[in-house]
Amino acid sequence: MYGWFNLKDKIKKYFRFSSDEIKGMIIAILIIGFIISFKEWGYEEFNWVIGLKNLLSSIMIAASCIIVCQSVHKIAALKAGFTAEFKMWFYGLIVGLVLVLVSRGNLWFIAPGGIVIYHMAAHRLGYFRYGVNMWALGMISLSGPIVVILFGGFFKTLTLYFPWLPLNVILVDKLFKFSLIYAFFNLLPIPPLVGTNLFFASRNWYVLILATIAAYIVMLLVFNFYSYILAIIIGIIIWLIYYATFEKGYWSFP
Repeated sequence: MYGWFNLKDKIKKYFRFSSDEIKGMIIAILIIGFIISFKEWGYEEFNWVIGLKNLLSSIMIAASCIIVCQSVHKIAALKAGFTAEFKMWFYGLIVGLVLVLVSRGNLWFIAPGGIVIYHMAAHRLGYFRYGVNMWALGMISLSGPIVVILFGGFFKTLTLYFPWLPLNVILVDKLFKFSLIYAFFNLLPIPPLVGTNLFFASRNWYVLILATIAAYIVMLLVFNFYSYILAIIIGIIIWLIYYATFEKGYWSFP
């Protein structure tokens, strides 16, 4: 109970986005919204009305995922005794723009940026009291993409099991698919994306989680099949192969 009140107090005092974070998120949201709506400016021919409508919906989807992700990063960091700050990755966004233009919208690279965490020296940190460490940074980094997946999955579940709710099925489906793709790209081990932090915190967890998400995306986009359980099973199989062929031998000593 104390932990909940402690976290609640920290959120009240420290949960905020700086002006630099807000500017970075706005830029990232606009660019990513443009990327995911690139092929939606008309059905058979170019149409401004359809294009602007799809661009607006794409910006809303990008905004919801990015804001949820970064908010969760901040809350998870506060829980562990740190503060987290979003850092926009300018070059990653430029690469995403160039790639979608060159491929005419067929290839995406969704890389808004990463996070930096700072030690809250004024607070007692339990077993993290000796400062920033890779395990804490990795778990904080993981929290955002996982919650984004659950966020998209929640609305998808509502449309599947409660079809009478006044939800736009097409928009929710787009949100659901983007949440998976967003999480996957952000978990890639490319600095400064958060996947780098998880990779150095634990390669075993990294392979298991990324393989599970990748398996689910393939099942969804290629086979139009939904199954968290099967995705987890495939992820475990891939992890076992990785562990047997690399990790086990890496830690063996002559």
